[in-house]
Amino acid sequence: MKERIKGLTLIELTVVIALIFLLMGIILPQGLKMRERARIAKGKIAAS
Repeated sequence: MKERIKGLTLIELTVVIALIFLLMGIILPQGLKMRERARIAKGKIAAS
């Protein structure tokens, strides 16, 4: 009997990479918005 080599196929690897990029595309803009809001709030506190 032939032994199967365990590992990821090219399709599985492509799907995982696509999911990672999709999540980054959703999370990164939200993080940048939060950073901008924090900078504005910090400026308001320093001004008062």
